[in-house]
Amino acid sequence: MRANKVTSKSFVKADNRVTPYISLRKHTNISDHQEVTEEIWSWSLRGIDYIHNYLGEWSADEQKIYVTKEDLSELVHDCERVLNHPELCEELLPSKYGYDEWYYKNLEEVINRLQPELDSERCYFTYHVEYKAKQHTVNEKKNEIYELLIDNFDRMNMDTPSNLDEIFDFVYEDVEASADKVNWTDMDVIIAFRRWIESKAKQQ
Repeated sequence: MRANKVTSKSFVKADNRVTPYISLRKHTNISDHQEVTEEIWSWSLRGIDYIHNYLGEWSADEQKIYVTKEDLSELVHDCERVLNHPELCEELLPSKYGYDEWYYKNLEEVINRLQPELDSERCYFTYHVEYKAKQHTVNEKKNEIYELLIDNFDRMNMDTPSNLDEIFDFVYEDVEASADKVNWTDMDVIIAFRRWIESKAKQQ
């Protein structure tokens, strides 16, 4: 484990009050002199702040932290433990966002994202906290959210819904209202989609 398991805190950069852009990157050595870097996941702190408890440090500074497969394996293992024994959630994976249904669904998402990486060879990982502003026009932001929404359906093994336009409108408005205006991530899109599901359940 890279950091103490502590209750999540507010995390904003002091000078410009921007929520950080957080990502996990894999660096693969394809030869003695060549390395390929890919971003394997990016997210905000909403809903999965416990990942930062594991891999990062509670600081207002930008961070680049080297992460081992053992670190990721331990995180996956604790996600599995909490899924099997929910009473361990506050001890192992505390979150200031509470422990509702989506907390446990997010644990499954962490496992699904990280488990395949544990078999990777000739690689290492870095955990990044950055304050880079995304420069998006409205149409560019809508297009990226649309693509992330389709990717989410694919990961869930879902066919594209016939009411996709309705879902997209809800998700876009939710991301606009709830996520960081600059450093929103794919996790914000996932959370917005889950809120759409909840809104439909309440109507029934």
